[in-house]
Amino acid sequence: MDTDNQFGLNDHGSSSVPNEHTITDEGKDIFSWLSTLEPQKQHSHVSHSRLKGVGGWFLETAEFRSWRDDDSEFVGQILFCQGVPGAGKTFISSLAIDNLSEISDPARAKIGVSYIYNDYRNQKYQDSAGIMGGLLKQLLAGLPDMPEEVTQAFQEAKECLGGQDSLLPTILKLFPSVLASFGQVFMLIDAWDEFSADTRFMLFRSLRQVTQGSPKTRLLLTGRSHIRPELDEYLAKPTIFVTIQPTPDDIEMFSRWKLGQDLVPDSMDGDLRSEITAQIHKLPKM
Repeated sequence: MDTDNQFGLNDHGSSSVPNEHTITDEGKDIFSWLSTLEPQKQHSHVSHSRLKGVGGWFLETAEFRSWRDDDSEFVGQILFCQGVPGAGKTFISSLAIDNLSEISDPARAKIGVSYIYNDYRNQKYQDSAGIMGGLLKQLLAGLPDMPEEVTQAFQEAKECLGGQDSLLPTILKLFPSVLASFGQVFMLIDAWDEFSADTRFMLFRSLRQVTQGSPKTRLLLTGRSHIRPELDEYLAKPTIFVTIQPTPDDIEMFSRWKLGQDLVPDSMDGDLRSEITAQIHKLPKM
């Protein structure tokens, strides 16, 4: 998860990502069975670490708007946001999640949003089953009731032995009916390149399987550009590409914030502050 980038401090905006509905104890057990990952907590941390206004340009790009708004199966189902380490890909992911979760168009059918942040502290649980289960349980949390098919699969799993790896085929079988409960689904995975090669391969296979029968399911992935050929080879879907790079406006907003946080303001006189701002204004616009 690319949270080491310096352009994210305090948005103070509340996330509108839906919380899990009131569920029974069995429902909680089902969610834990599907995945131990807690992406909502990670999203809350990231979104509250953003600097308000930074990265807003991404939501206005033709690439993002086309991917989000055109529900034709012929438009790119995959949006790959590429950028160097520290470019702000994780914060862009959080902006996109909030934006998608705030869609409230009566003309659009029910929308599902699920996401995963790659977190080095959770590598043990970030195998393909844990990730796909994490995506699935967020969609389930957006439904009024737990589907009987899911409850039945959980009960059957309780009656037989098997580790987390054996759960993946079951999860993939549950996806089609859950996706069909929504008019459109957006799934986002941040820092794709930071997963191991084996995990990426299994995720490619899994995502290809669950999206084949769901043309209105959209994927947003972020990562470094060197994995771009893998998308073309393994997903075989129309892909839209956009480069994540801080704009001069982003840099200026962050610089002003940083200067305002100076604990020893007298160490920098007004002329130097003005010179820094002036040099930032000279940066070429994107």
